Amino acid sequence: MCNWDSAKFLIFSDNVFGHLVYYSHLLPLAVSLVLALFIFFSNRKLSATKWLLITIITLSFWLFLDLILWATEKPAYTMFFWSIVNMLEPMIYAGMLFFTYSFIDDRDPGFKSKLAIFVLLLPPVVFASTNFNLSVYDLTNCYREAIEGVLPYYSYVVEVVFALWILILGMDRFSKSKDGIEKKKITLVTIGAVLFLLSFAMGNVVGSLLVDWQIGQYGLFGIPIFVAMLSYLIVKYHVFNLKVIGTQILVTAIWILTLAILFLNQIDLVRIVVGITLFLFTILGALLIKSVQTEVKQREALAVANEGQENLIHIMNHQIKGYLGKARNIFAELSSEPEYCASDSAKPMLEEGLKSVSEGVEFVQQVLQGSSAAKGTLSYSMKPLDFKALVHEAAEKQRGEAQKKNLKYDLKLEDGKYNIMGDELQLKESVKNLINNSISYTLSGSITLKLQSMNGKALLSISDTGIGITAEDMPRLFQKGSRGKDSLKYNVNSTGYGLAFVKGVVEAHKGRVWATSSGTGKGSTFYMELPLA
Repeated sequence: MCNWDSAKFLIFSDNVFGHLVYYSHLLPLAVSLVLALFIFFSNRKLSATKWLLITIITLSFWLFLDLILWATEKPAYTMFFWSIVNMLEPMIYAGMLFFTYSFIDDRDPGFKSKLAIFVLLLPPVVFASTNFNLSVYDLTNCYREAIEGVLPYYSYVVEVVFALWILILGMDRFSKSKDGIEKKKITLVTIGAVLFLLSFAMGNVVGSLLVDWQIGQYGLFGIPIFVAMLSYLIVKYHVFNLKVIGTQILVTAIWILTLAILFLNQIDLVRIVVGITLFLFTILGALLIKSVQTEVKQREALAVANEGQENLIHIMNHQIKGYLGKARNIFAELSSEPEYCASDSAKPMLEEGLKSVSEGVEFVQQVLQGSSAAKGTLSYSMKPLDFKALVHEAAEKQRGEAQKKNLKYDLKLEDGKYNIMGDELQLKESVKNLINNSISYTLSGSITLKLQSMNGKALLSISDTGIGITAEDMPRLFQKGSRGKDSLKYNVNSTGYGLAFVKGVVEAHKGRVWATSSGTGKGSTFYMELPLA
């Protein structure tokens, strides 16, 4: 009676009567999934990237199943896939809530919050195949629509709860934060997450309540925009290469948008799609241009700074290092040789002079080593060694420094073999530098070192309860000569080359080093990862 067409590959048929249905489903599915995958593979260990990817995969599954509902002619398919679609909807909202928690707090919600989320999500899963979800299928309805029960309306309430939860979470963290950049980050991610959910709601809830599924198609177009916004925030505040990822996003989006135009056969639809393409191109292009301009300015400033640094390092290596070395030898000889008969009043001054000059020599040596490691000119003697024993030795030597500041000092070495190929001297110095860095910037609390084996790699983490790292300082953390704006308040001997040395050494061993922090006053964690032999 209705002359239903047979669906090919589940989603292609003439039953799809909405003009923009394919475009509004496949475009957000493709663009959002590509964006989430780009960000996830940029840093797999970041909790926020994992939850964004999980949420987008769930959303993509929902979009594909919803497209089946538009195309299928089989009542059994409609009832089955519609039930799953209704079950997945609140999960998308819950995923965005987890993403917001992990981005702002750098951790998942607490146990009580997880339990509450689980309880709220339970009814849509338990009653998915009952009359509470879908009650009737009318074979005389040529639009092939099932009649929903009360469960979808419960899901709408849960979705509103999750959206408000995100909003309240953002407002609470905003009010408690005293860091300007942290406040900006919280504001942007909260707005982005809420707008993402509102866009999805327009594409689904509004269509359901108004029984006009075509009007909902326009809301789905906003989803990749807000996914791009959230991806940009992750890039901006977690030290990824913004220009490279921005280029990938822009090129991929343009390719998908252009390809989609080939499947439109009405000039009015082409105009709409071209308009949407231009809109997305303008947003992504503006972000890319801005990032390129910023990088050009940074490169110009860096070139000038590097020229000055190279001249200074040349002087330090050939003159200052020699002056300090001679002075240290003189002080050492005066302090230790009895024939000089230094008076009791002069001995403390000689000892203090020896200590100061020795610190000066170490300072210069660290700058020179850091510069050489960063440039790749440091020499290495690669031999088989036990990284676990190396970490244990380096950590125990620094235990006294932590105890001087009354810091709790924990060393956790997991069982296993940690054989690597490396330069024992340089790696030991690198581990020492990371530990000293945490001790120097931790006023009270604890230092926790943990060594574990993961995926054929040795992973050393050093967590502290120190001053933390601001989003402004994070991008410059491992650059030579770079120091945080407040670093000298806590460590007057900071050279700005210690972490640059570590980065150079670790990368020379085919490993990587990075840091995470929730911001000022929230401590930090430094990671060193090396391939096992």
